[in-house]
Amino acid sequence: MNETFDNSETGRAAADRNMAAFAHWSAVLGPLTNYVGGLVIALVIWVVYRDRSAFVRQQALQALAYQLLALGITVLAWLGWAVLYVLSLVPWMFGPEPDTVPWTFWVGLGSMIIPCGISILVVLVAIWGGWRAHQGHDFRYPLIGRWVADKF
Repeated sequence: MNETFDNSETGRAAADRNMAAFAHWSAVLGPLTNYVGGLVIALVIWVVYRDRSAFVRQQALQALAYQLLALGITVLAWLGWAVLYVLSLVPWMFGPEPDTVPWTFWVGLGSMIIPCGISILVVLVAIWGGWRAHQGHDFRYPLIGRWVADKF
């Protein structure tokens, strides 16, 4: 659904669009603050605006749910990387003393690109959501947007 809200630059509509955008854009703080900063900002916006504006309430709640989901996925990705990295060191720790670093070490180290890529993707999608909300569009995140809109 791509419902457009009041796009006038005056009064409450502009303020509502700004707050909805800030709720989405707070995800940029996620990787910098262990996801706490973005979650707190989205939660505060939702609490303050939940009775003032249906648009802000819906967008902030989606941003909050998205950031919680992103936190879970990112933690799982980093845990998976840590396990892979430790396993890549096993041949080095228990094998004969090598003259060079084993190739498994480089594979384990290179696999760090997966959780980093997930974090970058999370931020880019949130920036897009904030931009769309700032334009007054009802932005919905893939997978969770419809669920959040239907449940709340």
